[in-house]
Amino acid sequence: MNSIIAKIIGRDVKDKTIAKNILLSFIVRFFAFLLALIKMPMYIKFFNNEEVLGIWFTILSLLVWIFNFDLGIGNGLRNNLVKVIEKDNKKETKEYISSAYISTFILIIFLGLIFLIVIPIINWNSFFNTSSTIVSEEVFQKTITIVLFGLLLQFLLKLINSIMYSLQKSFVPGLHNFISELLLLIVLFFINNNIPIMEKLPIIAIIYSICMCLPLLITSIIMFSNKLKYARPSLKSFTIKSAKTVLFIGGLFFWIQILYMIIVNTNEYLITWFIGPKYVVQYQIYNKLFSLIGTLCTLLLTPIWSMVTKALVNKDFDWINNLYKKLKRITLIAIICEFLIIPFLQILVNVWLKEDAISVNYLYAVAFAISGSLLIWNGVISTIVNGMGKLKTQFITLTIGVFINVPLAYLFCKCFSSWIGVVVANIISFIPYCVIQPFLINKYIKEFKKI
Repeated sequence: MNSIIAKIIGRDVKDKTIAKNILLSFIVRFFAFLLALIKMPMYIKFFNNEEVLGIWFTILSLLVWIFNFDLGIGNGLRNNLVKVIEKDNKKETKEYISSAYISTFILIIFLGLIFLIVIPIINWNSFFNTSSTIVSEEVFQKTITIVLFGLLLQFLLKLINSIMYSLQKSFVPGLHNFISELLLLIVLFFINNNIPIMEKLPIIAIIYSICMCLPLLITSIIMFSNKLKYARPSLKSFTIKSAKTVLFIGGLFFWIQILYMIIVNTNEYLITWFIGPKYVVQYQIYNKLFSLIGTLCTLLLTPIWSMVTKALVNKDFDWINNLYKKLKRITLIAIICEFLIIPFLQILVNVWLKEDAISVNYLYAVAFAISGSLLIWNGVISTIVNGMGKLKTQFITLTIGVFINVPLAYLFCKCFSSWIGVVVANIISFIPYCVIQPFLINKYIKEFKKI
């Protein structure tokens, strides 16, 4: 397996540690995805109410949306840490880590105060298009408060993931996700299903928050007590210079993350708003299956971002160019696989959900295959340019995508009288970036060679 990885990534994988790291990323993230599939029928059994389950999925999608922002600081830390670690500069390593943690702590305190003010003001029943007879206003406020403050804690703890990426240990964030999914699955298996429906949302919110935070906390304690003991965050090592550097590049990543997530991770909310929360369950079933190939591609891409940054530091531009060519071939194979799922989709749904299986609409399946293909290609080109720190094209094209996505989603949902309009809007919103960015990557590589 190591030799296969070496052929895909190139000569940097002569180091067996890196090859094993990529392999471990595949293993842990793949099994985390399988756990997520198993979790679907268990969610259905626990809630025993399609509309309330749809609300929870919508809340989860918003959580993923916000969580992936990581306030931008994590990605800023990641790009800068690779450079100082490659130069074995322990002083600057500690400064960057300390500045990132302290900056994040200040921001989450600020956000926490805003949440305390805003949460009671919003009419959550209107926000989620749900009657108070299904979920009361009090239950909504309690659930949203729990998940948002759990999210703020994750923002701080999640910085350890960025540090792991910088150390070329990209399998660790996937391991965190796997452990979180496993813990949640175990709890869902043993939890009492006879809990009153009004109490289920706050309870699952508490369980979810704990399961997400615990692996991050344990890894942070282990790393800062051992290998990174010299870089343990401290107020004394906070510097304005390091904070500005992290926050500047982090701010750019933050904005791009917002744009991407507005297009992708608001789908459940848009379906809830335009069509109704119960249809989110159907969307999730298609999405889980068609995101499998994209998830596998993400496993391969996970360590590449930091490896591209490292190659730039070492002026290894030919390696980046060769890597890009290989990734294009892999993308073509992945896209073919997306469409090969379609003929077997009904069988897969029947085996997966059994008596809860839906009847597959194959036109919907084609739309998801196209959307999945665009997301795979987006992941490849974004990984390359993120490692380079070239973010302008993403900034412009995704901004355009955001402005057209919601109006198009509304228009297509009305035209088709179906939630699939949201997926069609996603496809159109991503096309400008997926078409323009590839032409500029070769230009960037030529520019770097001249420096």
